[in-house]
Amino acid sequence: MRLRRICSQSLPVALAILVGGPASAAPPSSPDGPEAPWIRRFRPSPQRLEPGVFAGAFFPSSNHELYQYDKLWQAYARAAPSFGLRLAYLPLRFLGAEIEGSLTPTAVAETMSNSGGRALLFAGRGHLIAQLPFYSVVPFVVLGGGLLGTRGDTLGKDVDLSGHFGGGVKVYVHRNIAVRFDVRGTVGSGHGTETRRVVYPEVLLGISVPLALRGRDSDGDGLFDPGQRARPTDECPQRPGDLRHRGCPDHDDDLVPDPDDHCPAEPGLADRHGCPRLRDRDNDHVYDPGQVDIPPPGGDECPDVPGDPAYIGCPVPDSDQDGDLDTITTGSRPALDRAASVMVTYPGIRIEIQGHTDDEGDPLLNEALSLRRAEAVRKYLIQAGVPAQRLRAAGFGGSKPIAENRTAAGKAKNRRIELVLITGTESIDAAPTTKPAGGP
Repeated sequence: MRLRRICSQSLPVALAILVGGPASAAPPSSPDGPEAPWIRRFRPSPQRLEPGVFAGAFFPSSNHELYQYDKLWQAYARAAPSFGLRLAYLPLRFLGAEIEGSLTPTAVAETMSNSGGRALLFAGRGHLIAQLPFYSVVPFVVLGGGLLGTRGDTLGKDVDLSGHFGGGVKVYVHRNIAVRFDVRGTVGSGHGTETRRVVYPEVLLGISVPLALRGRDSDGDGLFDPGQRARPTDECPQRPGDLRHRGCPDHDDDLVPDPDDHCPAEPGLADRHGCPRLRDRDNDHVYDPGQVDIPPPGGDECPDVPGDPAYIGCPVPDSDQDGDLDTITTGSRPALDRAASVMVTYPGIRIEIQGHTDDEGDPLLNEALSLRRAEAVRKYLIQAGVPAQRLRAAGFGGSKPIAENRTAAGKAKNRRIELVLITGTESIDAAPTTKPAGGP
């Protein structure tokens, strides 16, 4: 039999634990789902600009060719600070182009203490940048070329062609902030006839500001994250999907997207929220247990034996109508045990146990049946330790439906037991009663 929770403003909080019918399946998770872990949350998207600033250390070669030919050649200081600006354009997640400009204040090594030995190295360059865009930590390599020049009193003015190569890592700590570390080698002309090429090492640390040129698409499925002007909107921005499912995946290919699919790993039917057709191997219209979204009265407690929905698929205990009280089903006992515990804890609580049926059959027989069921519950509670004088059984038959009796599901809801709080000081008559429609 099925117990139904009754709510009342005067009902103590403790009595609210009396449970109702079988629990329904949990609702599907939000289409957006939980936020992705940081390691994937800010991975690069295509079509973006990344302006930035950087600073670091530049190490001039001891055989450099950066001087004016009518000046006396001298070596630069071994290391110098470097500052600059950069701008990258990445049309693809993994490939883009970047330009940079930098200034490196330094001095001629032999005259560092003399203000006349100051020099300023400068560079303008461009390169391709290739990266691995799968996580918020992005390794990359660069390859390109440009101009490397000098200006100063001691070594004069000079500008040479140069090439460069290198690599590093970008860490996207926020959607619009990335910390970047580069190690470079700039290749230039060497001094003298024996040295044709020299390499200038460089170490850089910078900050970039990623700017999307189109809407964000965190999962890369071609639909855009919610909260933007870009369309179409992705209802599952952290999980790749397709347009027909609003950007959500459909792992079982049953045309019900995962967020709406109550059985996402098993192909099913649209009218079953993506779950397979319900099984009922004993054909008693109470479906086999262990399935998703089973309608009332719940999973069949006797799945191999045809039974009555009022007994959750088990045979009627008193099928010969010999007057014996109905048997309490296994599924109802936990709720009755909790009810008994509450009533023992709160000795002032008194309840009326109301039995109800659907409208099929003779009304008088239905009243008797509902009373027998209510009395069975009363007997169970007494055996659980509740004093008999605090319990009253009543049978209403089919006079108080809570659902339409035109469908099997509606009839199942009407076949129920309700525990109703008795208020006031009225005495409880221990004798069971039937109460047809219109009764108190």
